[in-house]
Amino acid sequence: MTISFDRQLEIRFAALELHGKCMFGNKNPVDMSKVIHYCDYCITCMNSRLDGVLGFTAYFRELDKYLIVIDKHENGSPRRLKWTLAHEVGHIVCGHFKNDTYHSLIMSNDCIEREANIFADELLMPTTIILAHGLDTPRKVSNFFDVSLEAAANKLKYMDSNAVYIDFTSTMMYSDLMLLQGRR
Repeated sequence: MTISFDRQLEIRFAALELHGKCMFGNKNPVDMSKVIHYCDYCITCMNSRLDGVLGFTAYFRELDKYLIVIDKHENGSPRRLKWTLAHEVGHIVCGHFKNDTYHSLIMSNDCIEREANIFADELLMPTTIILAHGLDTPRKVSNFFDVSLEAAANKLKYMDSNAVYIDFTSTMMYSDLMLLQGRR
């Protein structure tokens, strides 16, 4: 299932709004504990052995609270752990648990997983910051945002289909930025 341009833009803007609420600005890398603190949701995190699962989120409807369970061992590196946390927060912010048709048996739904990845991608590596700083290689993106080379490479690989990129590069502001940077 394809995610519409408008839905992708909505998800990416939600990630950017949270990024701004945390007052990261151009300061990086993103601190996921700060993201969880500033999120409009009651989220608790815990580490547990999950034997092959990176993490999952449980929603307690009666309490309107979320529990993100992460296996730090399975995640390996701090960069992988940060991505997994951002992905799980993405499920929450995207409303996957509030939807009446959503329940834990649908967890493998490709569309829901893709939406959470879009959120994590934009939260950890905001498209506008990449453009403003001229980060044009996976190594530059990885170092700037403290994300894995794989995440950075995927960000750049799919940039042309990124709704924020399309929206931003179609504006005069982007043309002015490129002129200022001497790239046009």
